Amino acid sequence: MGLLLKTINMYFTALFLPAILFISGMYFAFRIGRYVFRPIFVMRTLLSKDKSEKKKRNVSEKKSNNIAWRKFFAVHEKRKNKTKKSYNENKSSVSPFSSLCLALAGTLGVGNISGVTAAIMAGGAGTIFWIWVCAAVSSVLKFAETVLALYFRQKDSSGSFHGGAHMYIKNGLNAPKTAIFFCVMCIITSFTMGSITQTKAAADGVFLSVKIPPVICGAIFFFTVLYLCFGGEKKISSFTLKIVPPLCLAYVILSVAVIFIFRHNIPYIISVIFSEAFTFRAGTFGILGFFCTPAMRYGLTRGIMSNEAGCGTAPIAHAKADTDSPVRQGFFGIAEVICDTLILCTLTAFVVLLSNTPLSGSSTEVAINSFASALGEPIKIFLGISIFLFALGSVAGWAFYGEESAKALGFGKKSLVIYGVLFAFSAFAGCIMPENTVWELADLSIAVMATVNTVAVLLLSPTVIKLTKDFCKKKTKK
Repeated sequence: MGLLLKTINMYFTALFLPAILFISGMYFAFRIGRYVFRPIFVMRTLLSKDKSEKKKRNVSEKKSNNIAWRKFFAVHEKRKNKTKKSYNENKSSVSPFSSLCLALAGTLGVGNISGVTAAIMAGGAGTIFWIWVCAAVSSVLKFAETVLALYFRQKDSSGSFHGGAHMYIKNGLNAPKTAIFFCVMCIITSFTMGSITQTKAAADGVFLSVKIPPVICGAIFFFTVLYLCFGGEKKISSFTLKIVPPLCLAYVILSVAVIFIFRHNIPYIISVIFSEAFTFRAGTFGILGFFCTPAMRYGLTRGIMSNEAGCGTAPIAHAKADTDSPVRQGFFGIAEVICDTLILCTLTAFVVLLSNTPLSGSSTEVAINSFASALGEPIKIFLGISIFLFALGSVAGWAFYGEESAKALGFGKKSLVIYGVLFAFSAFAGCIMPENTVWELADLSIAVMATVNTVAVLLLSPTVIKLTKDFCKKKTKK
């Protein structure tokens, strides 16, 4: 069984999937690139105030004013206060930035540290150039699937939004059976790619850094994940909002410190990146490194793809955003790729290359030694904590994806509780179990999801193009 899965992954996951993702990204870059590759316009859109909350408050105030003319003053005040309380307490959606943090929690993982290092070990310094190229191309694909997720999302009785690849496959393509298949694959992947592989990589990284036994790391994962799963989407969203921004900021500061220490090597490293970029070795491992390295065999990560562009999972998080336009949230999808790949992955690459650490041993060990060579041995403690938190954020994000997919399949509260317990147990098991067929299954399941989702996004591309053109033209006229 393991040999069969390995053979399938060798051709399907390592060759076919990167090709279809890259071609799809190029297609969207050609069709709507002139609208989304405008840094100043994108920044203004992201920083501008969302009109959705303002409209809701205006409607609420208007209703209250109408009541005032028909009721006595005391009754009016009572209803007005009740209206305000209802609005503030029953709001189930989250802000666009919170959705971004939730999506980033799913995409960020140990792969940002050891996955990039593994790609460099496999393909050389020129790998980084191709990671940049693929980041630019796939950012448009992430934009497209985010736009579709918000356009086809639905609101439940509590006012909470639900959307994602399964929703636009079902409602956009009128393919409910395919949507069910995607949800099933998402649940399976949440256990393998989203839990077991992440916690295994984290446990090994923590042991290398601070010598904490994997079983203790697994126990912490179990109880933390169980707490988050029982708390539901609000608890997971709140957790990722608190952990992702400071963790990213701290990692950026440390990386910049290392780069500053070795700043005299920067011109040489940049020349090496571009000189080696067009060798067969660098080009091959660069493209595969961006799309598949965290998902395949390069190093300990075995984690999720570099930024999940095309996988159809991150749109589940973005669909929760309370925003006035799908296109506006689509730009947050681009910001997700920039943060994950162009910033964090690039910083890791420069730390490894500038420190000139021997590229031997595991990728996690090489990355840790690269930081320690500049900042000293005590920094390993921080790196161990960072690796654990990156993995925990990723596991939390995948728990959310799995629960949303389970809800789409009609799971009740009891079934969701069972899912939460099993998911928490898988997080513990990943820390102590050896690598086996589960890793091959993880590679294949995420590849199948990405293939189904990318085909769906391509079929719905006219919708994405129309929405993008209308939004950008309207904004340009203002």
